Amino acid sequence: MNIVGLLLLAAVVFGLWWLIIIGPAHMDNLDVKQAVAEAGNQIRLGKSDEAAASHIIQQTRNVGDHLADDEFGNTVWMTGLGLTPENISVERDEVNGTLRIRVEYDRLKILKPLDKQKLIHFVVEEVGSLNQ
Repeated sequence: MNIVGLLLLAAVVFGLWWLIIIGPAHMDNLDVKQAVAEAGNQIRLGKSDEAAASHIIQQTRNVGDHLADDEFGNTVWMTGLGLTPENISVERDEVNGTLRIRVEYDRLKILKPLDKQKLIHFVVEEVGSLNQ
């Protein structure tokens, strides 16, 4: 096997490894984008900003995983992204008739078999018309 073939094989193996380890976090982000779009539609139909934020939190409660402290003070992996109202901002501009919903959150991924940690920062933002 020549050096080019070996480098190509290494690149394919690395790409598959990256896809398996990091890919699910990006797929979960698609669910967050969907929840943000739904929240925008709810606001346009008259729901409050708090109801829209609650909708995003509820829609993502079974998506992905995150580290959190359990009732015994131990740090454990828990289901969901662990989003809170602090992760979500809703801005209405009544003068210009625009709506901005922004969700910021981090995902911690363990890079196996290296046992290194990678923190991935996600920002989902929808900007659109406040009116239907």
